[in-house]
Amino acid sequence: MESNKSNKVTIIILMIFIVSLILMNFIFTEPKYEITIEIIICICLLVILSLSEMFDNLSIPKVISLSKNIREIKKENDDLKNTNIKLLEQMTNIKNTNSQNIIIPNSFNTISSSNIDDINKNDDEENIDETIEKVVSDDHEKYRKMQAERHKYRKNIEIFMLKKVLSNFNENENKIQYDVKLINNKLYNDKIMKNEARFDAMSSNKLENIFYEVKISPFVLDYSFELHYMLRTLELYQESNNILTKLILLLPKLDNELESILFNSSRDRFGVVKDRIEKRFEPAIENKLLEIVEVEVSKQELDNYIKEKEDNK
Repeated sequence: MESNKSNKVTIIILMIFIVSLILMNFIFTEPKYEITIEIIICICLLVILSLSEMFDNLSIPKVISLSKNIREIKKENDDLKNTNIKLLEQMTNIKNTNSQNIIIPNSFNTISSSNIDDINKNDDEENIDETIEKVVSDDHEKYRKMQAERHKYRKNIEIFMLKKVLSNFNENENKIQYDVKLINNKLYNDKIMKNEARFDAMSSNKLENIFYEVKISPFVLDYSFELHYMLRTLELYQESNNILTKLILLLPKLDNELESILFNSSRDRFGVVKDRIEKRFEPAIENKLLEIVEVEVSKQELDNYIKEKEDNK
């Protein structure tokens, strides 16, 4: 404390002395009232002494070197910034290289057939309907003939529609598979249900995979849930294989004669179904995951197909 007081007294005395020198030089020295270089130097010393009273650790060399230190720090910051930018660029390049080299494992197994006749999955249902109708109307020959005719067309229309759609495909560019099952390996051990989806056909090339599903009977109420499950499976399949994938839902557009034989009505059932599916699955259609295609089928061309098929046996 005594040392600090002594320093302050010394500084005050020195300041008084400098002020006296400034006044004497300014007032009594010829020419009078002229600010000389000596006066300016004394004023600077006076300012420094005044600051030394305000700051405990004021150092003149530090004040002089402050600008130099700031320049050095700025230069170091610029160097560090440039180094960080280069490191980030290197890390980005490494990440991109690894992403290109990583092969995403296919989490799906595909089971399929090369025989288009394997897509017929309605025989059991048709046989059940036929048996029931025989019991009810065994004595009516008319009903038996009608049922036999209906069964013949239903058995063949699905394959006919699929062949009609796939007829324009180049077999050298597209691989066609039938009765396709997609089994999700990641969810294979699900204890609640089988994690697989079935499709009538699949065409594949280097650019895309297209799955086909033919519907030839009026939909039951829960078909929307089945279609949703199929589309979700294809969405996962697309992510797993990193290739464009979509489902084409084939609906028949029947002439009045064939509509009457199959459904005892001339009403366009599938037109209504198409509108409902388009409305409910609009997001899937917009995202090009689902496409609905109407396939025109007349009784005459279906008869020709059935006759040609029987002749080739």
